[in-house]
Formats: sequence, C-alpha cells, structure tokens
Amino acid sequence: MEEQNSWTGPNGPWNQIETNTDYIFSIDNAVPEWLQKSIDDQFYRLPLEFNHYSHPGARPFFGRTFYNQRTGQNQEAPWGIYALINLIKFHVLPAVDSRAQFLDLLRINVNAYPATYAGSKHVDFDDDVRIWSVLYYVNDSNGPTRFYKSFSDDTPVIDAEAKKGRLLMFPACYAHQALAGSGDLRMTINFGIAIDSLLNDKAYSGI
Repeated sequence: MEEQNSWTGPNGPWNQIETNTDYIFSIDNAVPEWLQKSIDDQFYRLPLEFNHYSHPGARPFFGRTFYNQRTGQNQEAPWGIYALINLIKFHVLPAVDSRAQFLDLLRINVNAYPATYAGSKHVDFDDDVRIWSVLYYVNDSNGPTRFYKSFSDDTPVIDAEAKKGRLLMFPACYAHQALAGSGDLRMTINFGIAIDSLLNDKAYSGI
C-alpha cells in the first residue's frame, strides 16, 4: 500500500488515502461527524427487506435499493445519502484524481448483514470501464470487505477493514465480498457512479 497526497476535509485532514496497485482507495475523515450522526439517525429508521441479492443465485441479505438507473427503480432516500453523494462528487473524487469528472449516478443500495453472515462474492458492474463503486461504512464491524483476483479466482488481494465513517472507492468490476462479522449488523451504503478519469483504463486492465 502506498500513501497518496493528503487533502483537508470538513473534519480535518484525511488520515488515510491509500491504494494498492489495483486502485482500491480507503479514505477516512472525509465524512464530517455531524453527517455521520445524521446518517446514523436516519439509517436505523429505514425499513429493510430480507430479499436483497448481490447477483442471481447469491445468498439473500437485509437491504434496500433506493435507486437503480438500469432497472428504473427510484425511491426517495434520506437526505444524508444525497449529502454523501455530493461529498463524493465534489470532494472525494477530485482528491483521488484532480482531473476526474463525475458523469452519472447509477445505483444507491443500503446493505445490512447480521452477525456471522457473509455475503457472496460478486462484482457490482462488469461492463463499463467508467463505473466505480463507493462504500460508506455506517458502523464499525470486524467483517471486512475482501477483494479477489477475479470472480473466477478465489485468491484474496486485500481485506479492507469495515470502519465507521470510512469511504472505500474501487472499480465496480472488481470481485469482492462482505466477510462475516461477529458483532452487530454490518451496515453499508453503496453507490455506483460513472466517472471520466485517467484511472479507468489502468484500473480495468488490472483485473
């Protein structure tokens, strides 16, 4: 892992902007404390359903899709989720690549895994080099996000710790999995975004 250039966010300097050769960015201190608390308050009031799937044939889990451009699904999300999108658009993305441009929002998912429950290995999108995933960890969990060499190769590449307030940004074509935690619910908000960036071709060729 190599440290990238730092950037001062609304909650002070980011204490971690890291990537490995596969362009997985782990960013702390980008989300201000007041926004984290607001999201907490809104998140625990959300009605979640136990019929959420990462891909056909995967194990179901608790979750909710607020927006999916490809399926036409569109429900009003809590305002804190839209605030996160703007934070990603106007602050996180320029810090990762100062020349990058935000093109489109493709998906908003909320996921919650009970203790000892692991997700299935999957990719978020695999057909467009411009699409990236951004995870926001609602709470601390000892169930990290594990990345694999590919969907067909079970060799682990890296485990990203599920830390409250952390944003994890990575190419949506990367195979990954939510590992089981032993504590309370493992909760994330997941965005699919399309960007114009020089990182696109480099990241995509690394899978």
